[in-house]
Amino acid sequence: MSLKKVIETINHFLAEISGWLLIIIMFLLTTDFVSRSFSKPIQGLSSLSVFALVAAVYFGIPHCEEVKGHIKVEILLSKLPSKLRRFLTLLSYWVAIGIIFICIWAISSNAIDSFISKEKVAGTLPLIIYPAKFTIIIGCVFYFFQLFINMIEEYKRSSN
Repeated sequence: MSLKKVIETINHFLAEISGWLLIIIMFLLTTDFVSRSFSKPIQGLSSLSVFALVAAVYFGIPHCEEVKGHIKVEILLSKLPSKLRRFLTLLSYWVAIGIIFICIWAISSNAIDSFISKEKVAGTLPLIIYPAKFTIIIGCVFYFFQLFINMIEEYKRSSN
């Protein structure tokens, strides 16, 4: 099995988790709303829903890149000559890869510090925060791989 297939499989799995997390978020927020309506709030539900939202967003990003679902300015690109358009597309991949690499490094450093210090969210029910930070790393790492795969495919298309 090729590396591209492995990354695609993981991207689909993360996207699936992302969808299920949205259902969990709905359940958590509905339960929070109903429990508050009866003056019996359940502590930590809104914080848990925020953590689930972070995971849902970052787990969905690699699949969005795989299907090229991110926003780009097509109206401007379509007016450019094809060679310049391909050059700018490849340049944008290099810039994105560089930025995501820096983000992965920074988030990893922060997540490790958070893990070591057992950082918690302030509130009536303090929740540890490092698992949410590690979900960001996972999403960004697979986004990085998908950007790299897309860049290689674009390079192959432009060299033909």
